[in-house]
Amino acid sequence: MGAPTGPGNAAVDEQSLSVFLRLDGHDHHASEGLHDIESALHDIQRHLPSGTRLKACVACAWSDYSPAGSGLMGSLACFRDAKDAYRRVSGKHGPDGIFACWDLLTEFVQETWVCGEFEQRVGDPGYRGAFPAPKLC
Repeated sequence: MGAPTGPGNAAVDEQSLSVFLRLDGHDHHASEGLHDIESALHDIQRHLPSGTRLKACVACAWSDYSPAGSGLMGSLACFRDAKDAYRRVSGKHGPDGIFACWDLLTEFVQETWVCGEFEQRVGDPGYRGAFPAPKLC
């Protein structure tokens, strides 16, 4: 975390994120310059050995972020108690948009948490799409 941006201001002038996963004795580091845990975990997943998948809420079929934005970590919405409604989500607006089922979310979770309802996120579901997301050039 950086320094306060001014007297009486709780905001900081910068923050940095360092994330790694230790797997079978090897450290898999996220690239530098990423600004949230979701991006870091997408980056790590892309560099894991073939066939190795993260088992955490960020990679779950029933999780999504608000289109209004999210912070550094912990603002992942879980829809495990509203699977049928979430299964229909295909974007932001309209009858099948994320806002149509937002009030049905079960709870907010941290990206690295996992529960007994975990199902691997496959295809391009929900509002945020695939995990890992295709790397942008």
